[in-house]
Amino acid sequence: MVMRSIGAAAAGAVVFALGAVACNALVGNADPVLAYDAPDAPSGGDTGAKRDPSVKRDAGADSGADSDANSPVAIATDQDSPTAVAVDRETDGYVYWVLGGDAKLIVRKPKSRPEAAIETVFKSDDAYNERPTEVAVDDADLFWITQNDHGSTVYWGDKDGAFPHRFDHEGIATALALDGTAIYWTTEAPASIRLWPTVGGGGSAGVLRWDLVPPPGGDPRRPREIAVEPGASGRIFWMESNARDQAMHRMSKEGTAATPLYSAPNGASDTSMLPVLALTATDIYFTDIRGDRILRTNKDGQCPGRPACPEVVVDATHVAYPIQLTLDGDKLYWANREDGRIARCNLDGSQVTTLAFAKDTPYRMAIDDTAIYFTVRSALSHGSVWKVAK
Repeated sequence: MVMRSIGAAAAGAVVFALGAVACNALVGNADPVLAYDAPDAPSGGDTGAKRDPSVKRDAGADSGADSDANSPVAIATDQDSPTAVAVDRETDGYVYWVLGGDAKLIVRKPKSRPEAAIETVFKSDDAYNERPTEVAVDDADLFWITQNDHGSTVYWGDKDGAFPHRFDHEGIATALALDGTAIYWTTEAPASIRLWPTVGGGGSAGVLRWDLVPPPGGDPRRPREIAVEPGASGRIFWMESNARDQAMHRMSKEGTAATPLYSAPNGASDTSMLPVLALTATDIYFTDIRGDRILRTNKDGQCPGRPACPEVVVDATHVAYPIQLTLDGDKLYWANREDGRIARCNLDGSQVTTLAFAKDTPYRMAIDDTAIYFTVRSALSHGSVWKVAK
């Protein structure tokens, strides 16, 4: 068996992270601004390319010109607890998502053909109560995390899920990031950051840091969000949180020079809902769940020439419990848990545009050259997968 090495990093100079999130309380949005009539979903659960009242294009003042061509399109509805989502960059590629309910699957569908059948990529091992939680993709390969009764497993295989490498370990694997040469992930119990080289057929997995030290008072923080810079000299950034506070750190890819960058009180009642982290070539963007804001600093945790540090990029006018955040080129994209908004703005926070409102709670996001793909879940854990033009 010959495994392909990871291809070049996704577009831009920075690889973005996929973080683990948990939605225990699901909140709907206000009355729809614009909705579309749609037939009931077929018994198989796959809707095809219909439009649905559960996600609609915003026609508010900040949305710009509205058109049916830019309206959200359903990739799949009536899904069993869809969570993480990933997408190929190429036009004829796939969108992949995790079904976290009883199905315990990773599935995919051609992103340009919403009417196509859903394909199963990975089925969990029921003997170990295995549950997929994360999925990521690069130019050549697919990567995913599962949790089970004994710990966690990190997988790396072809995009159809065939011939996977696997690494089993104790502890709960949470967030996952790629840099074109390795897989990086965070774990709880024990709190650690791990690395698995993937070039040249794959190397041995190892631990970069075990010594994630609890803050004063001894309540351990949970590391659940990670992002990495490309290249051997690139650095690793991660977020931690407990019931009292949250903190951001940086270190080298050798596990040295660990540096605290930011800390703040944690007002989120659900401590698994960590701030979401994304990188540009110069700055770090992250969410403030307590304050309904998106913030930024430079990669030293400083804000030279800016009026405050961290700098508020987008405030509560447009942010309401920000559950997801990603960057692409010169645009920032986010999803609000509280009002279901999917939005974008320039990197300086200007020109906020609402792309869609979800009736139920947005859960995760992925992005390609033309569209945003996002999962939505209801209070009954039913859900759907959508795309909307960027």
